[in-house]
Amino acid sequence: MATLTVNKVKELYYKKGYSAREIGESLGVSTERIYDFMQKYNLSRRNLYEQNRILFARKPLSFKVKKNLTQKEQKLKIAAIMLYWSEGTKRNQTVDFANSEPKMIKIFFKVFKSDMWSR
Repeated sequence: MATLTVNKVKELYYKKGYSAREIGESLGVSTERIYDFMQKYNLSRRNLYEQNRILFARKPLSFKVKKNLTQKEQKLKIAAIMLYWSEGTKRNQTVDFANSEPKMIKIFFKVFKSDMWSR
């Protein structure tokens, strides 16, 4: 069993994004002991948003970007990037596209339906 220190818990929890359970497992103590330790030394716990952000970041991507694009795919990619740059936004891990012109929407979404992505 490793010794619990404030610096070690801070490193694992805040810097490395470990959960209390993971810290306990790595140091050979219970999750409850980690929570008690954090409370004793006034170490704040993550809120739900921070916890979900860390969990999402750890998940493997559900797709791979195709490396060798055809000329048509390359043009489509450039068009989509330009459209996103001028009309798009990203919030809470979602992509929004603000243009209401049907032709622009078709071009933008054609990228997501193309073979440039594989699962």
